[in-house]
Amino acid sequence: MKRILLLALAVLALSALAQPFLVRHVDPSLVPESGPDALALARLYLSYSSYLAGFDIASAKDILTNASAVYVPERYRAAYQRLRELLDSYTGAINESKALLDLAEALYVKGDFGTSLTVLENASTSLSVAEIRYSYVESAVEVLRSLGLPGSVLDQMTSNLRYPLDVLKERYVALRDKVREALETAVGTSLELEVSSSEVLYGEYLGVSGRLASVEGSGVPGKTVYVYLDSERYTTVTDGEGYFRLWIPVRVYQSPVRVYGEFLSDGFYKYARSRDVYVKVVFYEPGLEAWLDNQTCLPGRSFSLHVRADEGLEVSVEGPFGFNASFASNGSVYSFSIPVPASAREGTYTIRVASSPRGVIAPGLVTLRVSVVRFTPSVEVNAPAFILTGFTYAISISPSVESRLNVYTAPGVFTYVQGYNVSLSVPHTYLDRRLRVVLHVSPLDPGYRAVDLGLELPVYNVFVFLVAGGVLVFVALALLPRGSSGGPLSPPLEEALPAGAASRRGGEVREDGLRGLFQSLVELLERLSGVRFEPSYTIREYLGAVRGRVSEALWNPIRFFMLRLEAVLYSQLEGERALIERIIRAFVSTLGGGG
Repeated sequence: MKRILLLALAVLALSALAQPFLVRHVDPSLVPESGPDALALARLYLSYSSYLAGFDIASAKDILTNASAVYVPERYRAAYQRLRELLDSYTGAINESKALLDLAEALYVKGDFGTSLTVLENASTSLSVAEIRYSYVESAVEVLRSLGLPGSVLDQMTSNLRYPLDVLKERYVALRDKVREALETAVGTSLELEVSSSEVLYGEYLGVSGRLASVEGSGVPGKTVYVYLDSERYTTVTDGEGYFRLWIPVRVYQSPVRVYGEFLSDGFYKYARSRDVYVKVVFYEPGLEAWLDNQTCLPGRSFSLHVRADEGLEVSVEGPFGFNASFASNGSVYSFSIPVPASAREGTYTIRVASSPRGVIAPGLVTLRVSVVRFTPSVEVNAPAFILTGFTYAISISPSVESRLNVYTAPGVFTYVQGYNVSLSVPHTYLDRRLRVVLHVSPLDPGYRAVDLGLELPVYNVFVFLVAGGVLVFVALALLPRGSSGGPLSPPLEEALPAGAASRRGGEVREDGLRGLFQSLVELLERLSGVRFEPSYTIREYLGAVRGRVSEALWNPIRFFMLRLEAVLYSQLEGERALIERIIRAFVSTLGGGG
C-alpha cells in the first residue's frame, strides 16, 4: 500500500512539473462566427452604389476600402470578395470616363473643337470598358442572390450602379454631336503675335501686338484676345481690321519668360492660339549668404546660424522649433543661436533664410538643414548566470552617462532598485524555466537616447525540481529489489559535496540531503543498467555511459533531475544547498523515512 501511495505521489509531482498549466481547448466548429449578417453586408454595398450614382467617387471608394476590412461569414466570403474587386474596377472606369468627358467639354467651350473630338474618342473607349465591367458586376450580384441575399436590396444596388453609366453615355452622345456640328459650321481663325523687344529690364513695359484673322485672311474685328505673360493674363480687343496692341508691365523674376495670345471661340469663329514668344528679363540676384557652425545638434543644446546680406535688404529667418527673426541688413554678419528643445525628435530640420525683392534685385532664398541626433550610451551589465527560486540575486549596470534605471519583469517577481543596482528574487510559485528582465536605462542628459537591455535568465525552481525528483528516486528504490553495488564518488563530485561526508554503500547508513539523494540515484542507475559509477566519472560522463541501458520512461526524468542537481552541487552556494537539504529531510520525514 505504501509503495502505491509513493508511486501516485511521484506521478502527480512529475505531472505538475511537466505541465503546470492546463490548456483549455474549444472545438472551432462549435464557435459561432461573429460579424454582420447577410442583410447588413448587402446594405453596405447599397450605400456604396448610392454614392456612385451621385458621382461622389471619393466616398464610394472609401466605403469599398472599409468593406475590405469587414468580417464576412465563410459562406459569403468568396462571393463578396469577387464583387468588391469588380466594383473597384467598375468605379475606376466610371471615374475615368467622367474625367475625359469633363476635359472634352472644357475644350469645346474654349473653341478647340478638334482636340475636343479626339478626347471624346478616348471617352468612348472608356465607356465601353465600363459597360463590360458592369456586366461582370451583374454576374457577381446574381451569385449573391443565389446564396439567399434579399432580392430587393440587390435590385436597388444594380439600378444605382447602372445609373452613372447611362448618364455618361447620354452626355457623350450629346457632346459629340455638338462638337461635330461646330467643326462643320465654325469659321477657322489664326492669331499672330509679336513683342516690342526680346529683352526687357524688370519693372519696364513690354509692347505686345498682333492680328486675329479668318481662314480667308480678313481681319476679325471686335473680338477679345487674351495675352499671357507667364501666368499673368491681360485682355485686349481687336480693332476694325483685327489688329490689337497693348503694353504689359514685366514684374516677374524669371528669365526667359513666355508670352503668347489666345482667342476663345464664340460659336461662329473657331478657337485660335498664337505661337510662344520668349523674352529675356533682366534682374539681379541678391547678395545673400547663410551657414551653420555644425550640421548636427543634440537635444537640449543650441546651434548657431550666421547670415550676411547686401545692405538695405530685408531678410527673414524661419527656423525649426518656432524660431523666427527678421532684420534690415547693413551688410554685416548677423548671428543667431537657435535652441533645440530637450523633447525634440531625432530627424532633419529646415532653416529658410529669405530676402525680399527690391526693384531689379530679385528675392533670395537660402535653405539649410540641421540634423538633431541622440547618442546611444554604452552600458555594462553584471547579472547572474542562473536563478534559483527563493534566493536574492544582484544585477548591476555601469552606464557611460548618468542615467535613471527602471526594471520590468514578470508579475510576482520581487525587484528593488537602488541607483544602478537591482535586487531580484523569484518566488517558488514561479514555474517558467526562464525569466525575462528588461533594464530600461534613461540617460538624464537629453542628448542621449534611452536603451532597453533584455536579459534571459534560466530559472531553477528549487522546491518543484528537488521534491519531484526526490519522490521519483524514493519510489524507484522502494519498488526495486535491494542489492550491493557501487563505488566511491568521482573526485570532482566529492569536492562539490559538503565536507565530512563519506560514501556509504550496501547495508551501511545512507547520508542525508543532497549527498544521500545523489547516492540513491547512482545506485538506482547501477542496478538498472549494470554500469558501475567509476571514480573518474563526472555526472555527465556517467549519464552518457548508461544511456540506452535504461527505459526512456525512467531515463528522461532521472537525467533531467541529475542535471539540475549538478547545477546546485557545483554552484558552491552553501546557503542554498543547506535550504534544499532541509526540504529533502522534511519530505523524507513526512513519508516515514523514505523506502
